[in-house]
Amino acid sequence: MAAFKLVLIRHGESNWNQENRFCGWFDADLSETGEKEAKRGGQALKGVGATGVL
Repeated sequence: MAAFKLVLIRHGESNWNQENRFCGWFDADLSETGEKEAKRGGQALKGVGATGVL
């Protein structure tokens, strides 16, 4: 049986997260901090060799 690695990454902070507002199904823009977090997440995934992404 083949072994798999599951990697979970949460979205970066949004403007609504900063305001403690519930986003629900609304896609709030990322805050400046959230953009930095998203870039760090992308860098962390470099070289992982993913065969699939959801």
